[in-house]
Amino acid sequence: MERTFPECRGKVLFVHLVRWNIGIAQFPPGRLREMTALRKQLEGWRELFDLCGDYLDGLSSEGALRTGEEAAERVTNHLVRR
Repeated sequence: MERTFPECRGKVLFVHLVRWNIGIAQFPPGRLREMTALRKQLEGWRELFDLCGDYLDGLSSEGALRTGEEAAERVTNHLVRR
């Protein structure tokens, strides 16, 4: 830890490493490109329901959160236009 993150030198109490390959999302090459294309398509989505969440991204909780925010913005915009 200290070698990789020098700013932590002297602050690391212990390191616990778990390798759990079956629990880590593994996607084939091109998945990020597919997600970028899908999110661009969703920018023009004009329906009252929307898609979001980690089932779209699968790579990170931050990605799931952001797709949720984008979906909420689209639904809100749709309702405002009505």
